[in-house]
Formats: sequence, C-alpha cells, structure tokens
Amino acid sequence: MKNLHCVWFVLSVFSCSAQAADEKSWENLLAKGDDEFGARHMGEAMRLFDLSLQAAELPEQMAMSTTSMGTTYLLQGDYSHAELLFDLSIGYWQKAKERPVHFLATTYNNYGDLLMEKHEFAKARDMYAKALGAWQDARDDKRSRMAFAMSKLAAAYNVNGD
Repeated sequence: MKNLHCVWFVLSVFSCSAQAADEKSWENLLAKGDDEFGARHMGEAMRLFDLSLQAAELPEQMAMSTTSMGTTYLLQGDYSHAELLFDLSIGYWQKAKERPVHFLATTYNNYGDLLMEKHEFAKARDMYAKALGAWQDARDDKRSRMAFAMSKLAAAYNVNGD
C-alpha cells in the first residue's frame, strides 16, 4: 500500500508539472489571450499574446501571435503598433511551411482594415486582394469566406471612387 501511495505521489507531481508546462505552451497562451480578447480585457489579452509570441517556435505560430497583437492594437486605435505587427506577421507567414488559410486571410483582412482606417486605400486593396487570393487557393470550398473577401475588396475600391 505504501508503494501505491509513492507511485500516486510521483504521478501526481509529474501530472502537475506537465500541466504547468502545458499552461505555458504557445497554444494555451494564445487560447487564453483569445478568451481575454473576447471578454474585452485588452491589457491581459496583450500580455498573453506577448507570452505566446515568446513561446512560439514556428513561423506560423509567430504569425498568429503577432496578428493577434496587431488586432488588439487596431481595436484600441493604436495604428502604428498594429501596422508594425501586421508587417511582422506577413513576414512570418512568408517563412511558414504551413499556412492555415483562415489565419493567413485574417492577417490580410485585419491589415486591410487598418489601412482603410488610415485612408491608405490602394494598400488596403492589396491586402484584401491577398486575402481573397488565399481563399481562392484553398483546397476546400469556402464560398462564404470568398464572398466576404470580395465584399471587403469591393468596399476598398468603392471608397476610393473606383
């Protein structure tokens, strides 16, 4: 019986340390940041997104973390920080082996939204066109996403009088 208690203790310590390590994983930090973002706790979301960037090991992880940070700055009206982070994110996407289309298109769409806010319509059109291109290149059929991307692109042309 004493041996069973020792085994249980060792397993519980291992489980707790594995759980603590998992709490600091990129996936967990990004998910917690998303939860805080959804609850409109922007300061805590930004802290968690920053930690997720530090924990990221792959370019696609870095891209998703920087996009999340850029989006947070965008919603707070801090366009200079948001633009820098979207530029970084695009650079990470260019290095990534895997490019989940939803996240890649989100980066381009959010960057396009920022540029629209700054009245940089030509650059916004480029970002929206890249988002649409990402959806068109995807192997799965996402017509609603393509329609969304087309409407964003059309709005960028419309606001510029084209």
